[in-house]
Amino acid sequence: LKDWKTRLSYFLQNSSSPGKPKTGKKSKQQAFLKPSPEEAELWSEAFDELLASK
Repeated sequence: LKDWKTRLSYFLQNSSSPGKPKTGKKSKQQAFLKPSPEEAELWSEAFDELLASK
């Protein structure tokens, strides 16, 4: 459960509405934030599990 909260938190922090990015230092830092390879692997596994459960 904690792992899912971490993933959801990461997604919510890095998602933004479509359109022009907000201006300002904070949004510029977030615009270039990439997940680590380990984080990407976790997302991949979670996505595969989600697809398998449908």
